[in-house]
Amino acid sequence: MENRLNVLMIALAVLLLFFVAACEDNDDADTTEADTAAPAEEVADAGEELGDAGAELGDAVEEAAEASQDDVAAAGDAIQGGAENAAENIEEGAETAAENIEEGAETVVENIQAGAESIEAPDVDAPSAGEVAEDVGEAVEEVGDAVEETTDELADEPEDPNAPFGSPTNPLTVSLVQAPSAPDFAPLRDRLAQHSGLEVATRTYANYSESLESLCSGAAEVALLDAVAYVAAREAGCTMTGYGGVQGQRTSEPLVLVSDGTLRSYQGLPGSTLCRPQRVVGLNWELITGFFMRRGVDINTLTVQDVPDTAAAVAGLNDGTCDVALLLGETGGASVLTTVVELPLPIFALSADLTPEQQTTIGMALGTANAELMQVYGWDAVAEVDATNIDAFQRRLDQWGVNYQQAAGQ
Repeated sequence: MENRLNVLMIALAVLLLFFVAACEDNDDADTTEADTAAPAEEVADAGEELGDAGAELGDAVEEAAEASQDDVAAAGDAIQGGAENAAENIEEGAETAAENIEEGAETVVENIQAGAESIEAPDVDAPSAGEVAEDVGEAVEEVGDAVEETTDELADEPEDPNAPFGSPTNPLTVSLVQAPSAPDFAPLRDRLAQHSGLEVATRTYANYSESLESLCSGAAEVALLDAVAYVAAREAGCTMTGYGGVQGQRTSEPLVLVSDGTLRSYQGLPGSTLCRPQRVVGLNWELITGFFMRRGVDINTLTVQDVPDTAAAVAGLNDGTCDVALLLGETGGASVLTTVVELPLPIFALSADLTPEQQTTIGMALGTANAELMQVYGWDAVAEVDATNIDAFQRRLDQWGVNYQQAAGQ
């Protein structure tokens, strides 16, 4: 098609030149009719041939255009086919490259492992036992802080009082008081949950008055209270029963006043120094004040010195640091002036809002927690409170003029 088009273009050019030449000859010729007839015919013939050539050239151009469109379509098809083949080749190449990379990575890992095994461990100075102990201690302290923070966060989670009692959103809440050794209460909580079939949440307070407040405000269904706080809760109608600690066969322990042997009566107490072990520090001081006031002794006339434990108090009596000491549950061989009171061991007070069935279930669960209670409070077991003993203790408080609510609030 392209060659035919070139020939027609050349022919058209030749005819055009011939036509132009004929026209020039006609201009130079004479103007007679005889002279002009032949050239005119020649020009007409040349023009006609030129027109035919132009028409033929137009047809050729049209055919060439159509042929070009077909060529373009064919070229497009070829490009698309080539693109598809290229995409397939790229995809296959990518898969092959990925496989090669994976195999190469495995080889690198194997080489690294082999190299690591071939490297001899360098000599290093092993940490001393003291350094290890210090690191472990710090780690334990951090864990303890994290547990405490988590416990506080859980305690702040909203509860749904309309949910079934003992469900995750309305658990049995037990208020506990911090023990001197700051034990972990989780085993006790888990034991109660296991044997009661209830979801259990624990809250830890610094003293018995805060635990009492949680019980009477309805924030807890069970609260650990000392004897004075229990009397206050009973008088306020917050509880009707509870389960107290048992040590051996005893549900109470004596609070005794001992001396260095020189004091024989209460008349010598004013102006003396009283040693108070840590266990006694946690007792309600209103109780102690009432005892001394009953015997005509103003507690404010004594110098109170706190000591770590019973042994330290007895040592103070022996070296003259203390004239008298208040000891709970043991005397350490010191001379006893008097037994202040038989103090009931702390009591798990059950809310008066609990049903009898719920109280029984919780009491039975507490009865299975001997090991956990020993770990936390040093008790052998718990037993249901004997109301007769509590009544006797309350009468003693009444004799001493102890205000239950005020005493429990200290």
